[in-house]
Amino acid sequence: MTDWLPDMKDLLPAIFGLLGAGVGAAAAMWGAHKAADAALRQAERQEKHSDRQWVRDQRQAAVVAVLQAVDRALLLEQEINEARITNAQLPEGATDRIVVLLSEIRSNTRMIDLTGPESVRAAAEDLAKTTWDAIAVFSAGPQPDGQWTEVLNVLRARDRAHNVFRRAAAAALGFESAPTLPAA
Repeated sequence: MTDWLPDMKDLLPAIFGLLGAGVGAAAAMWGAHKAADAALRQAERQEKHSDRQWVRDQRQAAVVAVLQAVDRALLLEQEINEARITNAQLPEGATDRIVVLLSEIRSNTRMIDLTGPESVRAAAEDLAKTTWDAIAVFSAGPQPDGQWTEVLNVLRARDRAHNVFRRAAAAALGFESAPTLPAA
């Protein structure tokens, strides 16, 4: 009657084999779950890093654009000053170049509005205003002797704004270890 039941010595290894396979499968599933969690966390960290890098790149492009436009404004300022010293007319197309440069500085400052931070935005606004003031002073023509102090004050204000902008931009871009800029 018990001929159909397998012998215990044959059944016991099979039971332990099934239990071992079950434990192995559970361990493999647990390991796969942990690996998937680790991969997801790494992907999230990478995405955050990529987002921060993208913002930093946009911020850097906006800062460089402002600095380049201000540098061109300084060159134009020098041309205007040389013409005024020799009592010559403004250089050909100077008025159009002034408008384009100031418009470019404002446009680039708006890019900084988007990328931030506030310290760089405020410094960019001040630099744009003081650059406008300096160009306006030089474009106005020769100054009477008593007004050179005003011209120098405008130029000093622009130089301070330029240094403040460069320091704020360097800090925002993570270049705190960059060479020290003159104090404002």
